Amino acid sequence: MERKRKSDPMQFFKVLVPGFHQTLNLPPATSKEIEKLESRTAFLESRIGTWKVSLCKGNNGVICLEEGWPQFVERHALSMGEFVFFEHTGDLHFKLTAYKTNFCENLFPVQALIPLNNCKTEEQEEEEEESTCFEKKMIPSYGRVGATVNIPEKFIRRNDFGRGYEKGVLIDPIGREWDVKLKGEAERGQWRMRNGWDGFYAANGLSDGDICVFRLNRRLQTATAAVFNVDIVRAYE
Repeated sequence: MERKRKSDPMQFFKVLVPGFHQTLNLPPATSKEIEKLESRTAFLESRIGTWKVSLCKGNNGVICLEEGWPQFVERHALSMGEFVFFEHTGDLHFKLTAYKTNFCENLFPVQALIPLNNCKTEEQEEEEEESTCFEKKMIPSYGRVGATVNIPEKFIRRNDFGRGYEKGVLIDPIGREWDVKLKGEAERGQWRMRNGWDGFYAANGLSDGDICVFRLNRRLQTATAAVFNVDIVRAYE
């Protein structure tokens, strides 16, 4: 006789109902499992990146997603009536897939939703004095041990990048920092990242076709270190 399969409380659907823009209540069974872990933070991963969200206990006694969730909703343009499938992959990391009201998967248009903040379109870049962002599409060579990544010449020119930087700091979508060696020839406008890039690549599960968006963080940079916030856009599956 075939055994009935037991449901996993850490895999579930949520229909988006009024109020979902600010908080999202998790199922009671899921809440019980999360309470055992004694953590106040979860990570939500979609095909366009990963978001850190805080967990709180609502008046009804169930765990809800709070700080960070409104930003996730905005970036993915989620709408009432849609439903989202949560799949727990470990350590309170959830892979999310959203479905529209017609039951077709919401693929989140990449160009409209990349969290670029100050990035400009190609036309705007021509009109602006500088652009603080650049993109790199992952190719097989970027995944090799000891790989190097070239920084675009236009980005170097626009940001006075030949000032004696010795290292770069990459801040990934969940706030982890990775040191990389910067090596370049300022007079030729050629710079590249090495010694540390392969660790960033592996830890963030990058693969061919993914896009990394590097945004120069002027607030955190120093005289010898260039700091980048890196957003990750996952390739279509």
